[in-house]
Amino acid sequence: MKNCSLLPIQGIHIVKGNPVEIEFHFPNEVEFISLSLSPITTIHRSELFLGFRFFNKFLEMSVVGFDIGNETCVIGAAKQRGIDILLNDESNRETPSVVSFGEKQRFLGSAGAASAIMNPKSTISQVKRLIGLNYRQPDVQDELRLFPFETSEGPDGSILIHLRYLGETQTFTPVQILAMLLSHMKEITEKNLQTTVSDCVIGIPSYFSDLQRRAYLNAAEIAGLKPLRLMHDCTATALGFGIYKTDFSNSDPTYVVFVDIGHCDTQVTVASFEAAHMKIMSHAFDKRLGGRDFDEGMHQVEGSMRKT
Repeated sequence: MKNCSLLPIQGIHIVKGNPVEIEFHFPNEVEFISLSLSPITTIHRSELFLGFRFFNKFLEMSVVGFDIGNETCVIGAAKQRGIDILLNDESNRETPSVVSFGEKQRFLGSAGAASAIMNPKSTISQVKRLIGLNYRQPDVQDELRLFPFETSEGPDGSILIHLRYLGETQTFTPVQILAMLLSHMKEITEKNLQTTVSDCVIGIPSYFSDLQRRAYLNAAEIAGLKPLRLMHDCTATALGFGIYKTDFSNSDPTYVVFVDIGHCDTQVTVASFEAAHMKIMSHAFDKRLGGRDFDEGMHQVEGSMRKT
């Protein structure tokens, strides 16, 4: 099997039967991966967890899925012929995507969010918006104005984050911060499953550049993880939807639009479904339109109404 970690899935063929037969088709590749699995009865949030279930059956190893959001992270694991969303130490299914540095200690996830009030200038969140980007990009400068921590341009044009830790000014890259977060997710997973975890699938937006994808892979390697695939969010959502449907036509395709409105972005995917077959037709996105923008717009409207 070739290393296809950076390749998106373009076509998936589903053959009816028990177990279901799945064929993954990759762009510019002659061969495809075919595997069998029983239908999954539990799906959470995105195709990410369905996708790593496929790999778990194919490779016969323990594989987990990480959904790294702008505000929170979710971990899924294939257990007992289904998908379990793992709980963190606070018994929550979602863990804040926050890394905070105190005077003598580093706080991750829920602890990081709790310590953000005490260490606002040493707390890093929304690192997903910074990873793999150039410091001088206009949209990056707009993002940096929203953050309380100090930043500068690295020798290669990347973003450097400066903060106080252990009595000194420390410098980190977004890749290092993401690696800390992934390492924390790995610890939560191993505590839940009572086993060592390395193989995983990580969800990414469809608009990520090759540089951003490679930055994710580098962060995962630092955290001691081995990503089997970086999977587009909406692609997996479409797969999770279509694998259960049995009423698609044999003659004419059915087109379905999947809309994912996140904290900081919006993604749209059009998928074509026929009997036992699914194909992703196109992706569209707005990297600067999400829930936080709706909140900001409502805040501005409310402020203007109070003035009048």
